[in-house]
Amino acid sequence: METEEIHHEGERLGYVLRNLHKAEGRKFPSKNEDFLQMGILELKKGEWIHPHFHIERERVINKTHKAIYVISGKMEFTFYKKGVKIKETTVHQGEIIFLLEGGF
Repeated sequence: METEEIHHEGERLGYVLRNLHKAEGRKFPSKNEDFLQMGILELKKGEWIHPHFHIERERVINKTHKAIYVISGKMEFTFYKKGVKIKETTVHQGEIIFLLEGGF
């Protein structure tokens, strides 16, 4: 699995997960401070996730984050910050893009 991160002036605008079929073991490409936690798991037969819980904490949500999985074909995304074009990226079949900040 490969992660392409999109940054601008020290701010993480989003990231793309590519080659998901190459993920081995347990990978969590999201950051602890991200609103949405993303995990890619390749478990061997008989392997399992130990029961656990997440600590309850109050969170303030003031923006919408998006995760888009491309089932077939490809999609072009353009990241903007304050109306300024930052970066273009293409997301292909079987890849996921996470849109965190700015516009797209």
